[in-house]
Amino acid sequence: MISRRAKFMMRSDLTQFFSSFFREYEQKAPNGSYDLSIGNVCGIPVVQDVLQDALLTVGKNVHRLTKYPGTQGYFPLNQKIAELIKKETKKEVTPEEIILTNGAFDGLFQLFHTFCNPGDYFYYCSPSFPYWSSADKSGIKSSVVVYKNPFDYAYTYGSIFQKKVLQNKLIKLAVVNEPHNPIGKSLEPEQIKILRDTANDNDVQIVLDEVYRSFAPEKKWIGESFDNAVMVDSFSKRFGMPGLRLGFIHAPKEIVPYVRAGMANQVVGMNMLTALVADHVLDVALTTNFTKVISREIARRQNKLDKSLRKISSYGIVSHLPDGGIYRLLALNGIVESSKINAEQLCQRLGANHVKVVPGSKLFAYGTDPSRIAQVVRLSVGGEPRTAEAGEKIVETIEGIGRR
Repeated sequence: MISRRAKFMMRSDLTQFFSSFFREYEQKAPNGSYDLSIGNVCGIPVVQDVLQDALLTVGKNVHRLTKYPGTQGYFPLNQKIAELIKKETKKEVTPEEIILTNGAFDGLFQLFHTFCNPGDYFYYCSPSFPYWSSADKSGIKSSVVVYKNPFDYAYTYGSIFQKKVLQNKLIKLAVVNEPHNPIGKSLEPEQIKILRDTANDNDVQIVLDEVYRSFAPEKKWIGESFDNAVMVDSFSKRFGMPGLRLGFIHAPKEIVPYVRAGMANQVVGMNMLTALVADHVLDVALTTNFTKVISREIARRQNKLDKSLRKISSYGIVSHLPDGGIYRLLALNGIVESSKINAEQLCQRLGANHVKVVPGSKLFAYGTDPSRIAQVVRLSVGGEPRTAEAGEKIVETIEGIGRR
C-alpha cells in the first residue's frame, strides 16, 4: 500500500530534473555532440587537482569519522566558511552562525519549515529551480509569479511581491536567487528596495539563494540591502563539486537553534567525510585564486556562447547574456508565432542535431496551466566547455527552421 505522502511526492518528483539513472561518467559523448543541459560545473582541471589533494589530507584525519559530527557542522569548516563570507561580502560573520547541510537544497527545506507552518505561503517565481518540491509536499503553499516573459523578472519581482503580500497575509517567506536560475538576471535596485520594505513591514523572512553569487563578481552583493536575511550556499556550483552534497546556511544567531533542531530531528547532521574534504577545499579557496579560476572559466563559456547566439535574434528569439550564473534562456515567442514550433519541439530538433538542452516546462511546478508556461529553452554552460561550437549548432538548427 502506498501512502498519501508518497503519492503526493510523485507529483513533485525530481528524479527527471536531477537525472533518473546512474550517470556513466566515463562514457564520453560522441564527437560533435554537445551537452548544454547539465547543471554541474565540471570540465575545469583545477577542481580535480584540489579534490585529489583534499582526499590525501582527509586520510590524516580519518579518526574523526568514528564520531557523530554534531548538528551544526564541523567547527573548523564553519570558521573557514565564515571567513570566506566575510572576505567576499565584508559582512561580519561568526562560525556559530553557520549551519552545514546536505546541499543547498536540504538547507532550503530546513528554512521553509523553520519559517512557515502548514498552510502558510512562500513566494518565488517560475521558471526557476524547483523550490516547490521542498515546500509543497509538506503542506506549505506557493505564492508564485509565473512569467511568460522571464526577463521581466528583474523589473517586476519586488512589485508583484508587494501586491501579493497585501492580498495574502499568510506569505511568510520570499526566495531571492541572485543571479537568477535560469533567467540569469539580477534584480534592479528599486525592486530590491520594494522587497526589503515590504518584507520588513509584513514580517516576511527573506532567504537569499546565493549559489551563483561567485559567478557575478562585478555585481553589488544583494545582502547589503537586507538586515536579517538568511543565506543559503553550497559547494556544488562555486567550487564545482556537486557530488559532495554539502551546503551551508548563514543565519542570525537567534534563528540558528531552530534550524539546527530541524536538522537534528531529520538527519542528525551532515556527512563528516564530506566536511573534511570541504575543509581542505576552503583552505585552498582562502589562500589562492581557486574560485576565481572557476568563475572566469564559466564567464568565458558564457561569452563564447553569446557570440554565437547573437545571430539568431532576427528569428524572434530573445537570449540576453546573463548577469552571472551558469544558465541562459532562449525565449522563443517570436519563432513560435512565425514557425509554429514550441519549446519541446525545438529541444527535439536540437537533440537531433546533437545539442542536448532542457525545455522550459521542466522549470515550472506540477499542475501549472500549460498556457501559462513560457516558451523557453534552458542552456547550461556548466558542463560544456565547447560553447562556441554548441552555439553554432543551435544557430544552424534555428536557421533550418526559419527557411521552411
